[in-house]
Amino acid sequence: MGKNLLINSNFRNPVNQRGKITYTSGYTIDRWKHEKSNSVLTVNDGYITLSSTSSISGDYTTLRQRFEDPKLLEGRTVTLTIKGRGKIGAAIFANDYVSYNQKSYTDFQEMSTTVTLPDSITSFFVELRGFDSNDSGDIMWAKLEIGNESTPYEPLTYGEELALCQRYYTGLSVNTYAVGHNADGSYINFYVPIPVTLRKIPTMERFNEEDSLFEVFENGNCYTDYILKNIRIYPGHIYVRIYAENSKNRGLINPTIVIHDRVGLNAEI
Repeated sequence: MGKNLLINSNFRNPVNQRGKITYTSGYTIDRWKHEKSNSVLTVNDGYITLSSTSSISGDYTTLRQRFEDPKLLEGRTVTLTIKGRGKIGAAIFANDYVSYNQKSYTDFQEMSTTVTLPDSITSFFVELRGFDSNDSGDIMWAKLEIGNESTPYEPLTYGEELALCQRYYTGLSVNTYAVGHNADGSYINFYVPIPVTLRKIPTMERFNEEDSLFEVFENGNCYTDYILKNIRIYPGHIYVRIYAENSKNRGLINPTIVIHDRVGLNAEI
């Protein structure tokens, strides 16, 4: 049975750390990204739905997963299989488009495409998509494996998938607390625990821009004018440095930071 090279491939119960039911742009459920402004992904009970809002011919919906180390697949034969219904397609891209298949099913069926990849690869991704504008389709799962045959799909547990996803994206919950270290004049360092080590320095995604991102407390005093200046990543935590507005030296010794907004740490490809 071939190993599945995709992360978060079980759309019957996908990892969805961003927490939305409908996505119309950017990253959606973990590891999967819209590449066209007309694309819509809806998370349903037991499958996802891909649809296009465009009426322009050829403007189909797309959902992609990019690979971090494409050179591992150079010269290999791979098979991409999806189980879906409606008007659906699946494509493999290595540097440029190399293989595509599409079908129209009234009930859930499997569909595969197989290709031998080039000997030199600088980028690699798979794409799930519809046929054309206004098309839609439902997908239950996807599998990419080495070899020229499709083997049975065996999902990982949700916990296993979550651990794989969190290397690329992880979230901090509302009211996450951390104690300051090395306070020195106008800046404070904090070490905020995270479940995994991210693959690179993340960008920060906020979920509620109306509220302040964080507050600093010490001895009953609250400070809201600190500004985020630096993020670094270490095994099991991120290092955060914040500066007081106008570099004001408050002489804080043991401050506590409280993150008020739900925050995503994005280290995607």
